[in-house]
Amino acid sequence: MFRVNVKLNIRSAARLSAARIGRAEPGTRLEMQAALPGDTINGQGQWYELIAGQGFVWGGGVVRDVPPPTQPAEAAGPAPAVNRRADHTILPLSTTDLMRFFGQFRFREAAKKGFIDIEPEWIRENTELIPVPALAQLDFPNIRVHKKAARHFAAVFDEIAKAGLSDLLLSCAGTFVPRHISRDLDKPLSSHSWGVAIDLNAEWNGYGQRPAARNTPGSLQDVAPIFATYGFAWGGHFGTPDGMHFELARKDV
Repeated sequence: MFRVNVKLNIRSAARLSAARIGRAEPGTRLEMQAALPGDTINGQGQWYELIAGQGFVWGGGVVRDVPPPTQPAEAAGPAPAVNRRADHTILPLSTTDLMRFFGQFRFREAAKKGFIDIEPEWIRENTELIPVPALAQLDFPNIRVHKKAARHFAAVFDEIAKAGLSDLLLSCAGTFVPRHISRDLDKPLSSHSWGVAIDLNAEWNGYGQRPAARNTPGSLQDVAPIFATYGFAWGGHFGTPDGMHFELARKDV
C-alpha cells in the first residue's frame, strides 16, 4: 500500500503524454501491482501500475505507507545490548568484540585474493543453515550464519515479512563469506567471516555510495529500522557508506 503525498494524476500509461484517467489527492492510499520505468520527472523515473488495471502513477508522488512497527516479542524485553553513536544509530562490533562474542578461528589466506579459508571444524561447530522464506524468491531459501546469531536473523526477516516489506528485498549477496573487509589484505577480517552479516540489494547500495533513497528501486530505508530493533548495525550509517550491509552488533548473544 502507498500513500499519495502530492496531487497526482492517474494516467493510462507511464508517460506524461498518456491520457489522464483520474486524480488522487494527498493522503489517498493506493495499492500497486508493479513498479516500472517511465517518463522522468525531477530525476525520478519510476512509476507504479495500480491493481486491476486502474492506471499508472508517477513514483515521486507516492510513498510506501509503512504501518507503525508492531512491538516484536524480542523487543518487548530489554533493548539489545549494543554500542550507539550520539545519534543513537548502532555501531558495529570491533574485531576484538567479534572474537570475544563469536569465537576465534584459525585461517589461512585463500587462493582467491582477499578471501580466507577457515578451519572446517570451527565452521561445523559454530555455523548453521537457517530457512528464510523472505529470501526464497532471491534463490536464498537458506542462509548460513553463526549459531549465536541464528535466532536474530530469523526474527528480523520474520518481522520484515509481517510488515509486508519483503518485496523491498531484491537481491542477496550472502552472509557467511570469510574474507577481509573490501577483500583488501591490509584490512581486518570482515564480520561476514563470523557469519553475522548480510548484504542486500547490493546493486542499488554500492560501497562508498549514498544508500538508495526511500521510495526508489533497491531502497532499504524502510527495513533498516527493523534490523536496528533486533540489534543490527546498518552500513548506511558507516563513515564510508555501505548501504547493502547489515551486521549483528549485539553483546548479549
